[in-house]
Amino acid sequence: WFLRKVIATTKALEPDLIVLTGDYVHTRPDDVAEVTTLLQPLRAPTGVFAVLGNHDYAVNYPGDPGIPGVEDMVITALERAGVQVLRNDWLPVGGGKQPLALLGIDELLSGRAQVAPLDTLPSDSPRLVLCHNPDIVPFLAERDFDLLLCGHTHGGQIRIPPFPPPVTATRNRRLWAGLFQDEHRRIFVSRGIGYTWRARLASRPECVLITLTGQ
Repeated sequence: WFLRKVIATTKALEPDLIVLTGDYVHTRPDDVAEVTTLLQPLRAPTGVFAVLGNHDYAVNYPGDPGIPGVEDMVITALERAGVQVLRNDWLPVGGGKQPLALLGIDELLSGRAQVAPLDTLPSDSPRLVLCHNPDIVPFLAERDFDLLLCGHTHGGQIRIPPFPPPVTATRNRRLWAGLFQDEHRRIFVSRGIGYTWRARLASRPECVLITLTGQ
């Protein structure tokens, strides 16, 4: 019921573009068919796009071999729902004289992330980059993107305000949730809607609506 409510909330926001930043299953894709059923109602004029998360590879730490083939099942479920999965590739989205260059970087902990496609993006296009794990930031040059959208942290799930959460599942503890300005670029880390433990404190799940404006 909660996931259906999240989908309904997203649809009610009427976004031009919907992006999903990973972790559609936990470890074993026993209910992967439900991913298709739940996400199928999502539609947006510019499309629905996704990148994979570490759980979509059943990977929990660098070097973890995971469970081979899990990602293929997840990708199939997403594609059946009309979601386009980006794995180290990009495409122009939106209309007008200067469309966005949307790049999806594969999951960092899986060892399959590649930032080389950034070299092929038009230099004059605004660059919107998706990657599940905000720890991708050190691998990106200053001018590689205008806005980076990530997840993975769950906002720490449990924290005592005004302090940051004690656990973030990232090396960079600074990027635990929210919007960050980094030189000439912006990074947004969503708290997401899932959990590792059945507890959230001062880190509510969220659907995020971002309005992009020309400057």
